[in-house]
Amino acid sequence: MKFMAIPLILILILSTLIACGGGDDEDKTTMAQVTGEPTAGPEDTAEPTETVTITIGSLTDKTGPAAQAMHYIDVALADVVNYYNDNNLIPGVDLKLEEYDTQYDPGKVRAGYEWLKERGTDVVSSFLPITPEIIKPLVEEDKIVMFTANADRELLYPPGFLFAFANLWEETAYTQLKWIAENHWDYEADGPAKIGGAGWNDGATNLMFDAAEEYADAHPDQFEWVGGHLTNFTFTWAPEIEALKDCDYIFIPTVLHTFVKEYAIAGYTRATFLANESHTAFLGLISQSDLWDEVNGTLFIMAASWWGQGAEETFPMTGKLFSQYYPDEDDVKSIKEAGRSYGASASYYMMCEIIKLAAERVGPQHINSEAIYDAAQNYEYTLDNGLVYMNWSPTKRNGVNYCVISEADEELKTLLTASDWLAIVQKP
Repeated sequence: MKFMAIPLILILILSTLIACGGGDDEDKTTMAQVTGEPTAGPEDTAEPTETVTITIGSLTDKTGPAAQAMHYIDVALADVVNYYNDNNLIPGVDLKLEEYDTQYDPGKVRAGYEWLKERGTDVVSSFLPITPEIIKPLVEEDKIVMFTANADRELLYPPGFLFAFANLWEETAYTQLKWIAENHWDYEADGPAKIGGAGWNDGATNLMFDAAEEYADAHPDQFEWVGGHLTNFTFTWAPEIEALKDCDYIFIPTVLHTFVKEYAIAGYTRATFLANESHTAFLGLISQSDLWDEVNGTLFIMAASWWGQGAEETFPMTGKLFSQYYPDEDDVKSIKEAGRSYGASASYYMMCEIIKLAAERVGPQHINSEAIYDAAQNYEYTLDNGLVYMNWSPTKRNGVNYCVISEADEELKTLLTASDWLAIVQKP
């Protein structure tokens, strides 16, 4: 098991350590309390009937090394559960949240799952990267649906009770390089672009590098793979920068500020940097270190546009949560400055919509694991423009179907949308 590594999704949740400036409890946005009692709407005049409780069990980290980093993701889950209960969005169903503190200890994950089961958990959720590999055989045996942010292909297929919201890491690389070849690099005039990368040996970066090399091998007229350099969590990059100095494009480390600074100090300016959603957790360090000039033009592949660039339109639930639970604009600002951690609210919205779909299909009194599983396999999230943004099916367990490219802008010190919606590329 790959527990010595810190996959990129953990790096994403570490964003709050950067954005909260030390992370004192007093500085954290207050989590709305899960009430467990739906509020009757204005049209609820009939005699109330007994509600059915559906329990969502969350494996998280409250006191371990990822505790502060998990803060906004846990806030998002509690807020979405609150929102569904407070607005009676699933008539006849009361959502209850149970959380287990794994302390980011792999040895406590199974115990946490059993603890949640004892409390009647109907659905398991965990954004911790250590959980899918441990829990997969347990949820398959118990036939309990589990939702996670991301997982390796071998855990998701053949399809079972584990559902991942994101696309596969290798597909991220394929999609990014295809867009570059079609929109950013004129390989017909300039020949193949030299591409390489540097990053931590974290269980995900290697998948990106392997996929990029595979794509270059499949399209030698477009790209030449120079090499991928993995380190054991170093923050200095001189040897890697020297090895990549002739690259036209470089996949950069997720904690990006030291790499881009060293690259500039070395006098190199040739490469366009390549990043993904995980890197956004550390944009605060770019601002603090005054490095927007160094990252100008960096191409980010993301699940949706950045705050203020369309994210709120893609996931309107986030705006509704802000309106209902965060009247203080400073709280909203803190959430946004933390990167996309609170964006987990979009995933939790989809999870609750699946429970709602199950209730509509079989009736609240008849919801069980089979009903939730069947609903998950038939769920899709469609944008206003008609695109099926994400879906699962009996043969599909990684959810997202579209992404966008955003570009770092030194003048505005933000990320600007550089592409339309891009279909995820599944093969090189």
